[in-house]
This record gives sequence, structure tokens and C-alpha cells, in this order.
Amino acid sequence: MPLDEGINTDLCFLLLEVQRQAKATLGVLQNPETPKRGTISHRDDYVDRLRDTIANKGYFNIFTIHASDSREASYTRALLSIANQLELMGGHFVELAEQTTYLKDTTSLERVDFQPYFDQFHQGLSNIYEAYLDTNAKLARQIYKAEQEVDRIYLNDFHALMERVRGGDEPDDQITLIFIIRYLERVGDCFMKKEKPSSTFPSEGTSASALTSPFEKG
Repeated sequence: MPLDEGINTDLCFLLLEVQRQAKATLGVLQNPETPKRGTISHRDDYVDRLRDTIANKGYFNIFTIHASDSREASYTRALLSIANQLELMGGHFVELAEQTTYLKDTTSLERVDFQPYFDQFHQGLSNIYEAYLDTNAKLARQIYKAEQEVDRIYLNDFHALMERVRGGDEPDDQITLIFIIRYLERVGDCFMKKEKPSSTFPSEGTSASALTSPFEKG
């Protein structure tokens, strides 16, 4: 159910910019000497502005034009939630790129296969607009599955890196890699609104008791 054409266009641009951020971040992880780190930060400024534009239009819709239409208001609130999660995702990409500057030996990045994370990000981001616009439950489930797969990949990598830390294999860089994959896991969490402890390390209590999809309309 579309809102006004302008706000839908803003969402398309926001999605496009976050996808570009994702591509640039993967480039940094695969080649930390690339100058793309500055590009990621620059794009994040644009992401923030787009999110603010959507927020201004969305709240205007809620409190004025669509105040008497509860269904329309629900769509607007869902849109605001999506925009907030996308902005958060963009911020995580900036933090991810920044983490690579703390590595003593950037070749240690080769020990983690980052491509599977970004394959899932691509799948989730590619489905958001249609899932929202058409209230498409099938696509929403695909987004949910992408988030679950990111969690699975993260846990596998986390345990492998912890084994290297315990073995005394360049522990400083291994811990930095753990922070990097933790940010990747947080990017995945942005597909679903999760409340988690701030700890870098997974535990039995990390699964949110309240899990609400930003694509839920009411």
C-alpha cells in the first residue's frame, strides 16, 4: 500500500545508499588499503539526511493528513521503523570499516570469509521495498531467513576465532576480528528489531524476547 510518491522514492534512495555502503564495506574488508573507507562515511551522511527526510514526512502524515486513517498510519509507522533500521545499518558499516584500522596485520582479514555475510545483506536489502509496499509475507520471511543465516555464520566464525585466541595466535588481531564480525552480526539484526545485551560475546540470553519485524503493518 503506497503512501505519497515522494516518501516512497526517499525509501528507494535510502535502500540504494545502504546497498552501496554494503558494497564499499566489503571492498574494505577484502582490501583494507582501498580508499573506500572515506566513501562509506560520506555515504552515511547522506543516509542520515534521507532518514531525517523520511521521518519529517512520516510524522507529518501521521499527525495531519492520515491522522484519521489507522491503516495508513500503521504503514507510516512501519516505514519510519524501516528507515531507522537502515540508518542504524549504515552506522554499523562505518564502524566496521573503522575497525580495520586497529589491525596490526591486515592480512589477518583473510582468515574470515566475509562474502557470505554480504550475500545475506544483499538478499535482505533487495526484498525490503517490495515486502513493505505489497505487504508481502513471503518476502518478509526471506528477510527473516537472511537475518537468521547471518547469526549462524557469525557464531561459526566467533567460535573459530576464539579457538585462535586461546591458542595464542596473534590474539590482538583475533579480538579485532571478533569485533568486526560482531558488527556484521549487528547489521543482520537491523533486518529485525532485536533487543540484545551490548556484550560482544554471544550467550544463551542474546535472543530477544520481543522480536518485531519492521515490515509488520499493525
